[in-house]
Amino acid sequence: PEVFTGERYGPACDIWSMGIVLYELITMQRPYGSLPFTVITSPLPTLQIDKARYGPEFAPLIVLFESCTQINPHARPSVNIVLKKLASFFCSV
Repeated sequence: PEVFTGERYGPACDIWSMGIVLYELITMQRPYGSLPFTVITSPLPTLQIDKARYGPEFAPLIVLFESCTQINPHARPSVNIVLKKLASFFCSV
């Protein structure tokens, strides 16, 4: 989202992108469907995953998705935290 608003690109943008990938993996859908680019960028629509639609085994990934896609880049987790949470999830499956 920072790129759309003309802010500086940084590691938090990559974390946002990871959140988008998680959304696609969990839902098997494109995050913004067929919305026109101009609608997606001003202001950025909030993405949500209906937790009731997925089993409890998806809960850690959904929580990670939610933290990665925080609008405030300072509220997103670091790369190290994302890696630890993914490793913890995949090692428990």
